[in-house]
Amino acid sequence: MRKMILSLAALALVASPALAGKYNSKLSAGDKAPKFTGVKSIENGKEVSLSLEDIKEDVVVVTFFANHCPVVVACEDRTIELASSYKGKSVKFVAICCTDDASPTAKVDDLEAIKAKVKEKGYSFAYGYNPAGDIGKAYGAKVTPEYFVLDKTRTVKYLGAMDDSTMNESGVKKTYLKDAINAVLAGETVEIEETRATGCGVQYKR
Repeated sequence: MRKMILSLAALALVASPALAGKYNSKLSAGDKAPKFTGVKSIENGKEVSLSLEDIKEDVVVVTFFANHCPVVVACEDRTIELASSYKGKSVKFVAICCTDDASPTAKVDDLEAIKAKVKEKGYSFAYGYNPAGDIGKAYGAKVTPEYFVLDKTRTVKYLGAMDDSTMNESGVKKTYLKDAINAVLAGETVEIEETRATGCGVQYKR
């Protein structure tokens, strides 16, 4: 009996890291990123179909956004600026909104609203709409904004918040997302692999 208990305990220790991260119920750093295909998106003012396997850049930053969320609004300029700072480098940012199309905020978050937002703010990256919410659920995204950094093999290297002061840029002391991207680009170990993302709850389809 003692041997059985010890074996089960060992199995739990081996299995638990693959089940989820500290704050994420689906993924942890080191897991393969869930694939997504055919996401209707706006990029450079045009409607495109976005698939993870079609992205050629070495680093992919998958971000879960929602236009209606004040927390997203508070950090979207920072996100746009950060994405623009990697122009000419092998980094691609992708934003995805998973608001249910039957939600009261759907008209603010749907593809037409995204198109208007991209034009208004000058988004330098693709922004897609996934009303079924399967992509966000696969990534374990609970709030907007929430960020995931993937390396060339599409392994998750970082997941969580952009920085330590989402609502107030002047209070930022730790730039988790930027540090993770730079580490992956340089082939170095990401020092902080996961943080707790704070924001508006994702309005998933039920």
